[in-house]
Amino acid sequence: MIIWIIVFGIWIFLIYWLSKKEAQYNQLVKHYENLMSDDWNLEYMRNKEKEEIDSALQRKHRVCLTCMNRNKK
Repeated sequence: MIIWIIVFGIWIFLIYWLSKKEAQYNQLVKHYENLMSDDWNLEYMRNKEKEEIDSALQRKHRVCLTCMNRNKK
C-alpha cells in the first residue's frame, strides 16, 4: 500500500512538473513570435516610409497646356 502512495505521489509530481515545463515553453515560443512579429512590422513601416520619402523627393510633372494639347492629338 505504501508503494502505491509513493508511486501516486511521484506520478502527480511528474504531471505537475511537465505541465510547468510546457507552460514555460509555450510562453517562450509566444515571446519569440511576438518579437518576430514586431520586427516584421518595423521593417514594413520602414519600407513604407522609404517609399513615401522617395516619392516625395521625385520631381512632379505638372501638366501644362502644351502637354494637354499634345496628349489630345
